[in-house]
Amino acid sequence: MVGRFAFHYSDSEQGRRMAESKRIILGDDHDQTVHAARAALAKSGCKVIAAETLTELGEAVSHDIPDCIILDAALPGEGVAEFCMRIRRKGTLQKPLPILLLVPPRFNMTELAAIRPHVDELVTRVQALTAD
Repeated sequence: MVGRFAFHYSDSEQGRRMAESKRIILGDDHDQTVHAARAALAKSGCKVIAAETLTELGEAVSHDIPDCIILDAALPGEGVAEFCMRIRRKGTLQKPLPILLLVPPRFNMTELAAIRPHVDELVTRVQALTAD
């Protein structure tokens, strides 16, 4: 476990080959989370591009469609639900784009209910962890 949440990755050669050249955009405004995610995912051969706001995240996606988006539920900007709907509506996506949502343990359930239909997975943040 690293940062404020856990990452599971494979140290095997096969795991590294499967992740090679995977481009992940991480939308999070916490330096500790970005650092921990970048370190953990790099071990699997993934390239992590960080964005601190939904605006930055949208610009990164528009330049080059990633293989996955990992998104903080409380990221500053237009609203996570609206952002995810807009990404899903874009007719330019030529492949499925998984969106994983990082959710704090005490996140607003009404807001989460609005976001949930537009993301693939919810990942609950774990507090008080340290980087490896």
